[in-house]
Amino acid sequence: MHVDSRGQGPVLLAANLVNNPVETPAGLELVCRAAGVVVEQPATYSDVVQLNDRLAAWQQLADESDVSVRVAMLNHLLDQSVVGAPTLTMHNDQPLHLHYREDGVSLWQSLEAMILVGTAMHFVSRGATRLGRCAEPACERIFVDISRPGTQRFCSTECANRAAVRRHRDRAKAS
Repeated sequence: MHVDSRGQGPVLLAANLVNNPVETPAGLELVCRAAGVVVEQPATYSDVVQLNDRLAAWQQLADESDVSVRVAMLNHLLDQSVVGAPTLTMHNDQPLHLHYREDGVSLWQSLEAMILVGTAMHFVSRGATRLGRCAEPACERIFVDISRPGTQRFCSTECANRAAVRRHRDRAKAS
């Protein structure tokens, strides 16, 4: 997976991993490959544990409503990661692309770098408010708002419909 100028792929991958946590190395590899991530070495249980730990910190971005605090939180995550100066590279029959980490890092570190840089790109290109937690009270899923108007409030159509039905029923009871 390449980090494009909007950071969409890595941020969607992060939200998927938060919403559907993996528990095994094979599960992590499966999710990565499905998202287009080149897995250069086999995943380990350490990769799973470390990545889930980092994703727990990443998802706190979705819960912070103050944009300046959200940006400071992301900068802190970037400072604590292996994200480094971008370097041009070609490998595994992939076209020329950028890496934001040193060669030889573990899978979780590679994913963390990709996710954090992707999140920064997403914030810059679409706005730092376009990462959130579903507004449906019974749901705690993360969503990445890639909609044109930037007004997404729910993680799925199902949650939006559930909320609309609840509002309709509440209005019917009130009248």
